Amino acid sequence: MHPVLDAIVAILLILGAAFALVGSYGLAKLGDFAKRLHGPTKATTLGVGSVLAASAVFFTPIARIERDICSVRPPRRPRS
Repeated sequence: MHPVLDAIVAILLILGAAFALVGSYGLAKLGDFAKRLHGPTKATTLGVGSVLAASAVFFTPIARIERDICSVRPPRRPRS
């Protein structure tokens, strides 16, 4: 895989793990029932979304990514 894409996947996975850790810490430390549900739900949702984005980047075919994102050539214009 492309080194830039490897870095993006690694950053998204670390970010997702950090949000999941914050969510589990909030579940353990918050006192009231409503607080115990509200706080960790937001953090865990961000964590799972980040891991989902990392898996989407990882499993997308590399030729398509290089063609769409990493290419510096302008798009081809149709002939008149």
